[in-house]
Amino acid sequence: MTPHRWFLLTCAAGFVVLIGGLFGARHAEDIGVALQRSEEIVAGKIARKEAKLRGGQYPDDRAGPDGRSAWRAKMRAGLSGSEIRRRQKQALKHLAAMPAPGGLNQDAAIDGWTWIGPGNIGGRARSIDIDPNDPQIIHLATAGGGIWRTQDAGASWAPVNDFLPNLAVVTLARASATTLYAGTGEGFNNADALPGDGIYRSLDNGSSWTQLASTDGEDFQWVNRMAVNPVNANVLLAATRTGLWRSEDAGASWTEALAGWFVDVKFHPNEDEAIAAMRHEWFADGSFVNGEVHTSLDGGATWTEETTGDPGKLPTTVRRCEVLVTEEYLTGGETDWWYASCDNDDTSSDIHRASGEGTLSWSLRMDGTGNNDYLDRQGWYDNTIWVSPHDVDDLVVGGIDLYRSTDGGTTLTRISNWRDYHDSNPGFSPHADHHFILAHPGFDGTSNRRLYIANDGGIQTTGDFLTVSQNAGWANLANNLGITQFYDGDASPDMRVALGAAQDNSVLRYRSASGAQGWFQQFTGDGTGVAVDFDNPNILYSTTQFLNPRRSTDGGATWSSLSQGIPQPGNGNFHPFVPVFEMDPNDATTLYAGSQDLWRITVGSTDWTSQRAPQAGSPDITGIDIAEGNANVVWIGYDDGQVARSTDGAASWTRVDDNSENGSPTLPDDRPVTDLKIDPINTDRVYVSFGGYEANSLWMTEDNGATWQLASGDGNTALPAIQINTIELHPAAAQWVYVGTDLGVLASEDRGQTWSRTPYHPGTPNGNEGPVNTEVADLFWAGDRLLAATHGRGMYWTRPLAFIYVDDTNATTGDGTLADPYRDFANAYDRAGNGSTIFIFSGTYAPPAQAMTKRITVLRYPGGLGSAVIE
Repeated sequence: MTPHRWFLLTCAAGFVVLIGGLFGARHAEDIGVALQRSEEIVAGKIARKEAKLRGGQYPDDRAGPDGRSAWRAKMRAGLSGSEIRRRQKQALKHLAAMPAPGGLNQDAAIDGWTWIGPGNIGGRARSIDIDPNDPQIIHLATAGGGIWRTQDAGASWAPVNDFLPNLAVVTLARASATTLYAGTGEGFNNADALPGDGIYRSLDNGSSWTQLASTDGEDFQWVNRMAVNPVNANVLLAATRTGLWRSEDAGASWTEALAGWFVDVKFHPNEDEAIAAMRHEWFADGSFVNGEVHTSLDGGATWTEETTGDPGKLPTTVRRCEVLVTEEYLTGGETDWWYASCDNDDTSSDIHRASGEGTLSWSLRMDGTGNNDYLDRQGWYDNTIWVSPHDVDDLVVGGIDLYRSTDGGTTLTRISNWRDYHDSNPGFSPHADHHFILAHPGFDGTSNRRLYIANDGGIQTTGDFLTVSQNAGWANLANNLGITQFYDGDASPDMRVALGAAQDNSVLRYRSASGAQGWFQQFTGDGTGVAVDFDNPNILYSTTQFLNPRRSTDGGATWSSLSQGIPQPGNGNFHPFVPVFEMDPNDATTLYAGSQDLWRITVGSTDWTSQRAPQAGSPDITGIDIAEGNANVVWIGYDDGQVARSTDGAASWTRVDDNSENGSPTLPDDRPVTDLKIDPINTDRVYVSFGGYEANSLWMTEDNGATWQLASGDGNTALPAIQINTIELHPAAAQWVYVGTDLGVLASEDRGQTWSRTPYHPGTPNGNEGPVNTEVADLFWAGDRLLAATHGRGMYWTRPLAFIYVDDTNATTGDGTLADPYRDFANAYDRAGNGSTIFIFSGTYAPPAQAMTKRITVLRYPGGLGSAVIE
């Protein structure tokens, strides 16, 4: 639109100044209590995790990657990863056809996002690349947050090309000083993994990326590992879930070298020998194929299987192997050395080695059975090996933890302890679940022995792999590295304190005074639910996987169990991996949680008690909401699509998902409920979202569940057929609806009849300040700020002000609320988003010229009458 110059003349006089505000923030006392380690709880967590990993306390539990996988698959209606990616691509096309973010669109006053971290925690990273000409430049491939880049050796990071259609980047491979390849789609059989979108190439050392058109298909939806031939950089190998693929023209075309589910491929560092590994696979007819290892002496053109079980060969019982081939430079480069670190039937892990060329004779170096199982029964998920090119007896292997050997793998010394990643007592150690190890480009085995490690906590480094120990010699490089994968979040009304429940990083606490680099991690494992007392932010609540609640009354300095009354807390036979956890918005001492029962507790007076018994078929509760202003109104949803409400404080229940007798459409009965949201102004109006990439995933009732209607819109302003994870309504303008999806946040200003993408600020690095193309797991309010907890890019906030106030007599600059209006119109306009209404107190305003490019309404306060001239 044409910019207008504006000024405001005197507004009509005669008004009553109101005290208070629509968003009245609670000013809690500033808590300065530093979180400390709770030895008792940490020890309990360690014991439980180790017992589960080794088939101990609860042998049927699906802890760690298994539990996450099952839960995630269920919440996406059981869709396969390939089908999810197919539908994601359709949703991306729909999003591209929607009105562009910003402009005059109906984005419900969202005017950009602000990232708050965590920058110091990290998340799952699968690969590392280091510029050989400038080791200060490092690229990191992250499973949910895209490619990140540092130009100061990890002192700071920034995302690269935020608008890749897919941020599930798993592998990086360098072809030259300027050419890099990135493979997308995490195909290691952890079902919380995101599918990919083929292979991308950068010709400017990682600054910009374009997709290889030849990889836009099902064969490249899961690119687990890539390798570039050092002799001929046009020859590429890609290990995908459909096969081992080879290109002779820098990725313009591909041929299948081997069929199968390949997870690793490596070239010799100086020659065209190669080694590749295929993982085990079950098929629909019940048949089973073990893993395999293959070698090539001609750049991957032909291959020889090594897992034949014959004398001198690898056994046939391997499940997943990580492999490599190198040479010992000190011997003149005459001898090639081949290694394989293999997971076997999830019961043992072995190290094998061979030397020479031609027909290889393999020897077992480490028989990792029993207590020697260095992959800790998780080698199918976390498995990596690195061998020194200057002494092939020196190596590091990684699973849950890292181990060093100086005798070719015959004996191992543990050099990390995952339980000490989260604090410095007794000392810092790398995160659990290791995926990739890379040496510094200047590694020489003597003066430079630096290694970099990629794992579920991002990236760490040691300056000397030969002397590093479990708790000494490590450094965390998570410095402004925003790749944390959240499930849930909550914050105090003034946003001084926020909690996030994170995948494999437990419960994380933010304080505004500490900023993005000051998040604190109290425990290890998975955090799955959090709540902050809205009257007292010293009181915090959290849960781990399988419903194991805790409570802190001192800002997190100490925690105590809050599981009394819940049968078998922390046991996957009784509770879902990510249980729903909600605080009553009317009473901060009342909490709800969901498994097959609906649980409630009034803290300090009762134990948890069941408010609704398990239903037929034993579905899990996957959504809970309690009405603001009326604690008697409670809604719940289940993973089989059931929806029920109570109007008497959970004493009795009415099922409302099938009211066809009223002439109402029936809610989806074959997909899980992902969220419910009761209108804070009208409790008869409720929104329900369902899992799966379908067009009919958001529904609304305006008569307390008697009848239902779709709230997804039509045409190019409709919601795409996409997974909806979370719903929020604006507390002051309840017709404004926000949904968090697998591809960002969308907004509606008319209760779901039309939808818009939410904007970003093009002036920020890479043109993105918000969760775009990123899975948004939870939306929640902190006063008048809307926060988004993402599964791969940390946490953001935005301030979508429905009503903004301006009073030129205010002694302070103001914050735009009725209690503290902005002093001048320019501030109000700057903070407004499309759809905002600016109320102006009587007075004379003479601001400088300004371009008017937002869709706003300007009214006199109070009454909406008076004069306002814009020219």
